[in-house]
Amino acid sequence: ARSKVYSSLEQLLHTYWVLVVVGAFLLVFLSGNPSLLKTVYLIFFFVFLVTYQMTSRFWYCLTVPVWWCLVIYAIADLILVYTYQFDIVSDAWRRHYNGTEPSFDDLFDSIGLIKFEVDTFSSL
Repeated sequence: ARSKVYSSLEQLLHTYWVLVVVGAFLLVFLSGNPSLLKTVYLIFFFVFLVTYQMTSRFWYCLTVPVWWCLVIYAIADLILVYTYQFDIVSDAWRRHYNGTEPSFDDLFDSIGLIKFEVDTFSSL
């Protein structure tokens, strides 16, 4: 049998988990400089927030497709940002778009592709 504490904790999570997820979307968008990649997270934030406020039945129906889209987008985002860190990839993009250095950097900075200059061992 379930205890009262377990039941009340489950009810609390069912009620307020949406706020935790929406807060996480908002934190991702507000951290660092704004970019196109972060703007998509803001769109997910608004979709979750608006559909939750409209009707809970519609929100429950929309939750699974939105989660799948979010997972696929997050994976693509991570792969894109990770591969951009390699000089071979960023140089290939520069050659492909025939961009000069300042315009190339401004374009990809606005998208959210930034080269991180961090020493691996110092960040551990």
